[in-house]
Amino acid sequence: MAERIIKTLKEQLLWVRYFPTVEALRKGLAEFADLYNASWLRERHGHKTPNQIRAEHKALASEAATEFKLAA
Repeated sequence: MAERIIKTLKEQLLWVRYFPTVEALRKGLAEFADLYNASWLRERHGHKTPNQIRAEHKALASEAATEFKLAA
């Protein structure tokens, strides 16, 4: 999976844009990550974006925490 994201990063960002400074590269990487998380669909998660998947996991974790009852 890591190899695939690195390949995608190269093909979609690093090979098509020029970054004159390290700061410009950092900004470009941050923008790419935001775009990826907001719009790229993941087949293995039912064609949902990473942001949707994280939101569902967060909701499930919150729900599980509120349903847990401690013995008094």
